[in-house]
Amino acid sequence: MKEMRVSFVWMMSFTSLLWLASCDTSDTLSKPDESYFLKYLGNEGDQEGVDFMVNPDNSMVVLGTSKSSPTAFKKIYLAKVDGNGKLLWEKILGESLNDQAVDLEIVNNAARDIILVANSEVTAGDNNILVIKLDQNGTELARVRQGLLTSPGSAPRNDLAKTITQIADGGFIVAGSTGIIPQDPTDKSDFMHLRFDSNLVWVSDASGWKSSTGLNRGFVGEDVAVKVIQHDLTTFYVFGYSNFDDKGFAPTADFNFLIFSLGISGDPGSQFVFAGLDNADEKMTSFSNATSQSVPGYVLTGTSQNLIDGDVYIAKLPKDLTFFQSDLIVNRQVGLNIGKSDPQNVFNTSTTSNFYFAVADKLNGTSLDISLSKLDNRGNKIFEVSFGSKEGNDWSGAVVELPNGRIAMIGTMTLGGIVDGQKKIALLKLNPQGKLAP
Repeated sequence: MKEMRVSFVWMMSFTSLLWLASCDTSDTLSKPDESYFLKYLGNEGDQEGVDFMVNPDNSMVVLGTSKSSPTAFKKIYLAKVDGNGKLLWEKILGESLNDQAVDLEIVNNAARDIILVANSEVTAGDNNILVIKLDQNGTELARVRQGLLTSPGSAPRNDLAKTITQIADGGFIVAGSTGIIPQDPTDKSDFMHLRFDSNLVWVSDASGWKSSTGLNRGFVGEDVAVKVIQHDLTTFYVFGYSNFDDKGFAPTADFNFLIFSLGISGDPGSQFVFAGLDNADEKMTSFSNATSQSVPGYVLTGTSQNLIDGDVYIAKLPKDLTFFQSDLIVNRQVGLNIGKSDPQNVFNTSTTSNFYFAVADKLNGTSLDISLSKLDNRGNKIFEVSFGSKEGNDWSGAVVELPNGRIAMIGTMTLGGIVDGQKKIALLKLNPQGKLAP
């Protein structure tokens, strides 16, 4: 049975490879080798590719979500592959009803430990944050499940993570959103910035750190933190999105990227930077650190959607923020025409040579493909390549430029047909032009 399953996966891999080639270029696709590949990861059932990190030895740690059958609960999928995509180990993690993996980082220590965060369902509509630390062999070192309360000793809140980030004291901050249960139609969610020490002990409000920030109390409001970083010993930057109004009126349905600061105790500053258009909703989905570029700073990408269409939105800010609108070095739609779907994601990475790579979910007729684009330092498109299995929807994940200029990316591809197909984690290594070629 195992040999039959493996043969099926490789047959579907070949079909998808042909479609990838047709989407890529008209050039003849050379035989894959260690310089480029398309690999599918996961077991029986559906797997979603979420994130990956590259080690100095070119091995990769891959994060995803696994659902073994239609009636099974979602679990965390974690794997490690070598630089040629060969599987070294894989694990299924989790502890509750549904555990949805969301982000992965490599810890800044000698062992290069792995830290991941997931949204862990307690009951329907009630999620906690699950953080797990492991070593490079996949051995678990520590874990914590943490949720917030509406007030001390009161009802739980629905907490949803977006990213996890290591800070100067060796601890971590989980960025995301938190809202009451059931969701309040007039105050849907607040910015969440949940803090843990290096041993994954929660730094609570009673311990001197404010875990959330709400801007829209009393109005229709939806605030989501996508990334929190530490700027200096006393200041943190929050990058996210909100429909908090930037024109001085009551909050409206118009979403924008929103950036603000936190003090040493997690209290928000009074100034905000907005990025977005008046006639579209901009929702940030990705952050990259561009401090090694000639104009050092931070790059934010996400979706920009009006009533009928969608695009990729990009904003770049300097390393040191003043929290005036003049902080925006780049603030624009890219012009990729990705269509309008929900949910829809964009992920980016910043290179050392003043370029950016962005991957996005892009509508192709009635199904989604994966769009990979290279942008210059003003957000202008240099090239765009599409990837798809031609057998159903495909979704983008993280993208990284490798030291040799090649591009690695992760996503989710549907294999075996729209009705009976399964979703698999797709890991790709491409040449600098985004092609499956030398």
